[in-house]
Amino acid sequence: MKIAHFSNELLPVKYYGGVERVVVWLLEALQKMGHKNYLLAPEGTASPFAEVIKVKKVKKIEVESPALQDKLPHDADVLHYHYGYSYLDYKLPTLKTIHGYAWLDKQLDDTFNFLSDAHRKAYKRPDLPFVHNGLKPEEYLYRENKEDFLLFLSRADWTVKGLPLAIEVARRTGMKLIIAGNAHRKFVEGYAGFGYLKRHFNKQCLYVGEVTDEIKSAYLAKAKALIFPTQWEEPFGLVAIEAMVSGTPVITTRHGAMPEIIVDKKTGFLCDGVEDMVNAVHRIQDISPTDCRRHVLDHFHYMRMAEDYIKLYIKRINDYTKHL
Repeated sequence: MKIAHFSNELLPVKYYGGVERVVVWLLEALQKMGHKNYLLAPEGTASPFAEVIKVKKVKKIEVESPALQDKLPHDADVLHYHYGYSYLDYKLPTLKTIHGYAWLDKQLDDTFNFLSDAHRKAYKRPDLPFVHNGLKPEEYLYRENKEDFLLFLSRADWTVKGLPLAIEVARRTGMKLIIAGNAHRKFVEGYAGFGYLKRHFNKQCLYVGEVTDEIKSAYLAKAKALIFPTQWEEPFGLVAIEAMVSGTPVITTRHGAMPEIIVDKKTGFLCDGVEDMVNAVHRIQDISPTDCRRHVLDHFHYMRMAEDYIKLYIKRINDYTKHL
């Protein structure tokens, strides 16, 4: 099969970019399966897994649709549009993957898919398909012997990610908390040096900022647990499977896709509040690192993700052909 992919962001990424990482893993897996990839992406993109076709970056992808018609290869069987909503007809069977919640107010047809059952239900389209993200395990370190710290790895200044709850859990358990992730400077330093993170700097809470893949992998493998107290309807939560493939349990909430990803009391803990999270910290030793990793290898591997997308490509091609 020959698959054209659209990405509005440069690939690959060095720092934050969960969507972009998933796209790269999908391209690699599809190539390994013998498929041909075309990648329509902004100038500067490079990929050994696809033939790159330069397209102009769309400034506001939430409200604008890229004009790809003149760029699409004539022999492409299907277009995989990786940023969700587009109102244009590309004259090609098209699958549109929504990675977040930017298009809640749009009318969605049968060309769309989601990242989890919770994700599609939030859009009130439980009839549409979903494909769980998958990762490439070889890009992560695995370690059974853990160090004595909790890890928060997410956008630090995005309130829905629950950083204040993680800090409170660290305070109540006496555990060291390493906070990694990008944040606006005002959130870190604030005015006159009194930003939120600076107010919480101490021997127990350490903010290390945005980290490279190598440092991120090291933190994920060494942490006693990833604390991920998400407060919104998480569409997937890539960091959770990144932790588990590293042998690290996840302490999280029941919001969004978390119950689909975490096996409660086997690969982590699904919690209803700070008290539950504090209790979970005291039970980390009950979780087996091998169980965590095996769960990802069995359910969230990038080759499995590619197989699921191939099924959707075939369905889109068949549906499109029927209406010609």
